[in-house]
Parts: sequence; C-alpha cells; structure tokens
Amino acid sequence: MTRFDLLLIAAPFVSAWVFLTSITGAPVFNSSLSTPRVLRLNPPGIPTNHAIPALNAPQDASPPINTRAPSIKQSRPKSDNIVFFPEWHPASAVMVSWLDFDLYYTDLVMKLTRKNQVQIIVDSANQKDHVQTLLSLNRVDPAMVTFYTCIIDDVWIVDYSPLYITVSNQPILVDMKYFRTLDDHFPEFLGAVTGLSVQPMPLVLEGGNVMTDGHGNCFTTTEILAQNPDYSESQIRDFVLSYIGCSRLHILKKLSDGTGHIDMYAKLLHEDLMLVGQYEIADKEYEILEYNTRYIENLISCTGRRYTVFRIPMPGSPGDYMTYTNSLIVNDQVFVPVYDLPEDSIALCIYHDAMPGYEIVPVVAVDPIFAGGAIHCTTKIVPQWNASSLPLQESPKASGK
Repeated sequence: MTRFDLLLIAAPFVSAWVFLTSITGAPVFNSSLSTPRVLRLNPPGIPTNHAIPALNAPQDASPPINTRAPSIKQSRPKSDNIVFFPEWHPASAVMVSWLDFDLYYTDLVMKLTRKNQVQIIVDSANQKDHVQTLLSLNRVDPAMVTFYTCIIDDVWIVDYSPLYITVSNQPILVDMKYFRTLDDHFPEFLGAVTGLSVQPMPLVLEGGNVMTDGHGNCFTTTEILAQNPDYSESQIRDFVLSYIGCSRLHILKKLSDGTGHIDMYAKLLHEDLMLVGQYEIADKEYEILEYNTRYIENLISCTGRRYTVFRIPMPGSPGDYMTYTNSLIVNDQVFVPVYDLPEDSIALCIYHDAMPGYEIVPVVAVDPIFAGGAIHCTTKIVPQWNASSLPLQESPKASGK
C-alpha cells in the first residue's frame, strides 16, 4: 500500500472528524485560509545571498521585549559548568512556528493552552491575523498565547531553534548551523527578543537529532557524521562536549526517512527510560532498530542502572515513517502523535504504562507526518531556567522485552 492509498483511506475519517469537531467545540477549520504546504523532505534551495531577516518585536500587548542586537559569544564555555536541559525539565512555554497545517496546529495549540503558555512564530501580519481567527473560533484563551513575527522558511522549529543550556547557572542559547538560510538566523532573533547570549557552535546539529538526560549522556544518530564531513568523529565529540556538555555521546544508526533524526524512532522519557520504535520483522529497517535497542539496553544510565527500554509500533506501510516517538513532554503532560490507525490505541497504552502520573494527550498528526515530522519536530520547549528537573514515578517493567 502506498502513501497515497493511505491518504485515500484516511480522508473520509479526517473529514468526519473535522465536521464533528466543528459542532462540538473542538477544532474549527476554514480550509480557504490554508497556506501552502511546507515540505521537510527535498527542500528547495535558498539563495546564499539571501538577506538576514529583521529582528522583529512581538505583535501583541505582551510586556516590553528587549530587541537589541544579540550578544554573540566567541569563546567556548567550560564543559564542566554546562547543564543541557532534558525534555522533562520544567517548561515555561512551548514554541511553534505556524506557517501551515492549520487543522493540526489548531488542535495542538488548543490542547497545549489548557495548561501551558504557547509562543507562536508567524512570518507576517497577515499570518498572525489568520492564526488569531482560527484560535478565536476555537475559543483559545488569548492570555495563553504570545505572537512573534520572524521571517522563517519552515515549520520544523525544533531543528533550527537553539539548544538551551546554562553555563555556571547563566542561560545561554547554543546556535547550531542549519541548512536553510532564514531558519539559520532564528537563534539570533531569540537572542535579540529575550536578551540572552547566543553561543555559535560550528556543527550542523538539528534539534530533532539530539537527546540528553541533563547529566552529560546524549544520544544522536550517524546523521551527525554525514552532515559534518569536514570534522572527524573525535572532533565532533569534542564540540558537543565543550559546547553542550555531552560527556558521553551515543551515536545510533539512522533510518532512511529523509531526516536521519533520532526523534523519528526513539525518545528518552527519563534518566534511565527509553522508548524505541519496533518494525515488523519483514520490514527492511527492522534490524536497524533492533541493533539500536540492544545497544541502549547494554548502557549504564546516570542512575547507575541499565536503561529500561519500552518498544512501540512503527505504524503504516514501509517507507511511510509514521512514528509515535515524535512526542512532546511538557511538565506533567505528554503530547503523542496519532494517525487514525489501529496502532494508535496500543501506542497510547504504552505511554500510560511507561509514564505513570503523566496525562497522555493524543494529537492527530496526519498532515505533518507526510511532510516529514510530527509533534516533536514542530514544537520547542522553553525551559524554566532555575527549576529542578521533574522526577518520574516508578514505572512497571517494560513490555516487549
């Protein structure tokens, strides 16, 4: 079955869902307002002489924001003073870049704003008006939303956003290289509007391809080697140690999904708890995930224990690269992508088993997944800088081991 066949099958269900939600107070969608599809795979080239985008202040009545030029640090931080925040660290807000996928973003922001502040990046006043109209139709509390205007290329905000670290308890935005010119300047924009220092790092490292436990253990895939051919593996390890405090960098095998990112098949749920996708034995990439799982199970975590690994289905036909690991942990909630498939209920049960005490929130992610990503790819956690990481309740033994 092809990707097109799946879309034909899913279309009646999605249409029915849109109708039902429009009369029940869930997302209301006006398709006439939709903007062009933003594709993650095979992106169009951006001219190398493209102008650097202006650093624009937020377009709302929020408190005054510092819009001076960002402070750019030139020297490396000392790695022994670095804290690189894990995803379960307390969050102050969630950022999204809303350029497309209106039905998806409306549902996501509705669910996020029930408990969380959301910062929405738009690329024009017209787009801001469009998004505000959708949120108003769906009765989203405007006090839970802040808008910022920045000229960007795409919606995959986790990839081009800076990494949040502290160095000797001082907040720093680490700016990695990114292949789209406009998106590559987004960390400078954040540095300008927040007044935080920006630390350039000379590596191509997209946010969807790095996970940390906050204690120096980091995970990525072999894509980091492919994207940085001018550096040896030893040099790459030295960079991630000195810039983001990864004293132990575990490089796993990547899938052929077009991104090579770890968040497409794995998720670090807590210090010694990992979620890894699982294909059917007949799938051509089955053994890649089995190899990665065996590798993780043999590691010693920062707690002194081996990692507990939960397995979760990788749904859809081979080559579709639907994933349930592309989720988002926000304080005491986990937002999980679902696809109107039978495996959805299995995936949600696995999250409930793995993360007791968390509210598991499903979000239909059919639109973004066929462009190359899901919830984690389209969001970015803004941390509470001075908070301690949240503990995880004792979970049962992993199923499927």
